[in-house]
Amino acid sequence: MKNNKATSKSFYKVVLTIFIICNFFLIKNIINGLHEKFNIAIIVFGFSIFIPLFINIRKKNFFLFEPKNIIPLWFSGMYYISSIPIYSVKYPREFFRTLLFNPLDKDNITIFYILSLGILLFYIGYGLVSILLSKRRKINYSISLTEIIKYKTTIFRIYLFSVSFRVFGYLSGFMGSLSASNGANNNLPNIPFISVFFFIANSWVIYFFYYASISFSSKKNRNIFLFFLFFEFIFMLLSGHRRYLVVILFLYALAFYIVNNYLPIGKTLKYVIPFLIFVFPFITIYGYLLPTLDNYGFISLLDLLSSTLSRLTSISFLDILNDYLLGPILESFNYFSNVGIAYTEFTQKGIAWGAVGPENLLNKLIPSFIYPSSFDERVYYQIFSETAMSYRVDYSNLTFTAQSEQMLSFGITGVLFGMFLQGVVSSFLFRIFNSVKTPFFLRLVYLGLLFKFSINFCSGLLVSDLVLAFRLLFYAIIVYFFYKIFTRNYA
Repeated sequence: MKNNKATSKSFYKVVLTIFIICNFFLIKNIINGLHEKFNIAIIVFGFSIFIPLFINIRKKNFFLFEPKNIIPLWFSGMYYISSIPIYSVKYPREFFRTLLFNPLDKDNITIFYILSLGILLFYIGYGLVSILLSKRRKINYSISLTEIIKYKTTIFRIYLFSVSFRVFGYLSGFMGSLSASNGANNNLPNIPFISVFFFIANSWVIYFFYYASISFSSKKNRNIFLFFLFFEFIFMLLSGHRRYLVVILFLYALAFYIVNNYLPIGKTLKYVIPFLIFVFPFITIYGYLLPTLDNYGFISLLDLLSSTLSRLTSISFLDILNDYLLGPILESFNYFSNVGIAYTEFTQKGIAWGAVGPENLLNKLIPSFIYPSSFDERVYYQIFSETAMSYRVDYSNLTFTAQSEQMLSFGITGVLFGMFLQGVVSSFLFRIFNSVKTPFFLRLVYLGLLFKFSINFCSGLLVSDLVLAFRLLFYAIIVYFFYKIFTRNYA
């Protein structure tokens, strides 16, 4: 594990650097008398996130992509790091061009302390499960290429179908997504079992992770991976979804780490950061222009790519950095207003929705003939979005986060208990599905979904990304169960 120790040291240095820089600005704000109470609350919040994280990184059994490392880091981006620039200016309300949410509302200090306690409870919940399962479920730190290579042909066929169906979707004008077919000019073709096809196609993260892993076994497998990578990159551009870029980078880094038992973090950042500087602004501009299209036909999308490139090349480099890289990243990550609106407009007015997240998950997992339900998560989205829109919240911040969902469900108690349960569930899943006892098939599915079970864990159960991950894992367990019964009876 020498290489893994080198990775943990590099990771520790990167995280420590981020933490020091953040505290430098926060302490500077306090010395200058700038929003002292808010900045003190953010300092406490930061220590609650990073001190346990530093302890985890220094442990001998460090695993870079374990949820107890990834979830707090993403959580810090959503609420901690993105809040520092806001409270580093004299008039925080003017920080965003349209947002009417008041960052200087005293309730926000309370929210920072609630989130501080919440993330500590996350660590406690995670740690308790890890202790209970440490002897029975030891972490599997690597993956055997000789073991997984024999499934190459089967997964190749499934992945090829996934790519083909999404190509068909773009050529037909519904962009490989059912949601894009709701407009008047985008009628979904009448295809039998089309929802099943979408389900298989949108499971591409599992197949992508598999081929990213075996790409290190031979030149031929690397070329096959590059073939699929090309299509995923094209789909990312055409869809305008910036998060796809994060997913692709995450899965490849995970595959590299788990096959080679290390990740050269410094070298990775050296290549990834310049790549993001040029690709991220392109996708951002494309995403801004996408709603202006009359239809989502393939030719229209190609024309839009051309228009995006023309606009990008006509802008100065500094404007690209400010308006289409740093600004959008900060706005996309700033979900504090999301929780603040939930607290101010709902919790303080005595409005609580109950366990709508778990109910939505059950509704999506269990067939209607077993568990009949009229639950529709879109109703709650509409209720919250109408209120949030009155604050002129950016559309990308309009969706629920785990913490806003918890706040809307049971108020402050919901956030605290909900984050404790997040730690329990994420730790349980990691120990059960990434241990030396886990069957290869289930481990492959889980690792392919690890992005969703870590980063999307911050999105909550009213958002489709995390629910889809639970559905895929649940169905994989069912498939494996019947496979074992079949092979046992006919062996």
